Amino acid sequence: MNTAEPSPPPAPTVETETVEETDPVPAPVPLPEACASSQARDDLGPRSGANGDVYEEDANGLATVYAVAYNDTFHDIAARFCLDEDELRTDNHIDELIADEYIALQPESYDDARRASGYNFPACPVSMNDNPLVASISWWADDESDETYRASVQGTPRDTGAARGATGDVRTDAAGDLVDYTVAANDTWRGIRDRFCFDYYFMWSLTGTAETPVLHPGDVIPLKPRFLELPVE
Repeated sequence: MNTAEPSPPPAPTVETETVEETDPVPAPVPLPEACASSQARDDLGPRSGANGDVYEEDANGLATVYAVAYNDTFHDIAARFCLDEDELRTDNHIDELIADEYIALQPESYDDARRASGYNFPACPVSMNDNPLVASISWWADDESDETYRASVQGTPRDTGAARGATGDVRTDAAGDLVDYTVAANDTWRGIRDRFCFDYYFMWSLTGTAETPVLHPGDVIPLKPRFLELPVE
């Protein structure tokens, strides 16, 4: 007779989830002590790594657009203006600074910074190829003996909002379509074209001349084509 005790059943296999090691989240970079008594976009003054000039300010005197200087860094610019460095990068959609270009110190000023850097139509919608969509006109004549150029219009102006170089008032009709624009002090044709998304050629149909007219505060510029024929010179 076998009196050996039976072997205990094997212990159940327990599967454990493998936890991948992750890098620790870096602690936020502390702002300078001077920022404790200042608000975001207060200018604490030039310093190494942030030696550029303030290009634009808002009505409260807070910096909105900054001119990048040689050897500037995001870290030092953020410290100078009491801003978060990561947010400053994100708001400008760049990872590298270029001297003599401009960056926004708040999201609302991104288009102004792009315009100051020389980019055309920064606030206008773009095509799938990232080309700005603007109202334009091509001029054509039937043949060499024709004495008149006729216009072929593509697109319509749109108002992207007041900006440097185009801060005047716009008038619309009952349907909300643009009618005209009243020039303000310090306006420029470049600023007006950028604001309303129309090019140099479309401007001809508004002014009736290929020359660039001198602007005066109070001038009223139509925003619908008026001159669709021009003499062949």
